[in-house]
Amino acid sequence: MATHTYTDRRGRVSHRRLGSTRSAAQSLSTLLGLALIAFGVAGFIPSLTTNSTDLANSGPDSQALVFGLYQVSVLHNLLHIVSGVLALMAANGPRIAKTFLLLGGLGYLALTAYGFSIDLASDDNVLSLNQNGNWLHFGVGIAMMLMGVLTLRGRGHRDEKVVDDTDSTPSKREANDRSTDEEIAY
Repeated sequence: MATHTYTDRRGRVSHRRLGSTRSAAQSLSTLLGLALIAFGVAGFIPSLTTNSTDLANSGPDSQALVFGLYQVSVLHNLLHIVSGVLALMAANGPRIAKTFLLLGGLGYLALTAYGFSIDLASDDNVLSLNQNGNWLHFGVGIAMMLMGVLTLRGRGHRDEKVVDDTDSTPSKREANDRSTDEEIAY
C-alpha cells in the first residue's frame, strides 16, 4: 500500500496510507454541512414543523417552529441550507475546512449576538429568531469554533515523498522500509 510522508510544523515526519488523507476538519465540516442542510430542509417539511402553514418569507410574523422549538422562516431555512452547502464545499481541503469552522463559528456567534440584542417581536427580527433559536445558534457557534481550534493543531500537509509499498521486488521493499524507519526517528 502506498503511504504519504509529510512533516508537521515541528519538523516531525509522519506517515499516512494514501486514501485516508481526509483531515478531522474536513470530516467535521462535512458532518456539519449535512446537519445544517437537514435542519434547513426540515423547516419546510410540515410533519417536522408545527404551524407550517404560518411559515412566512421573513420577519417576526412567521409562526412556524421546527421540531416545535425553533422559529423559522423561508429566509432562515435558506440561511441554514446555504451554510450547509458552504460547509460541504469547504470540506474539500483541510485548510479551508479549518477556516470555515472558525469563521462560520464567528458568524453563528454574531447571529447569536444579533438575536439577543433585538426585540424579537420587532421588524428588526428579519430571520424569525426566537430564544430557543438564539441558544441553538450559540451552541453551534461555540461548537464550530472549538472544532476549528482543535483541528488547528492537526498535522501539516507538506508533501515530502510518497513511498510505494506495492512493489513486490524485495530489494525495493527493503529500501522503502529502511528509508521509512530512518524518517520516523525524531
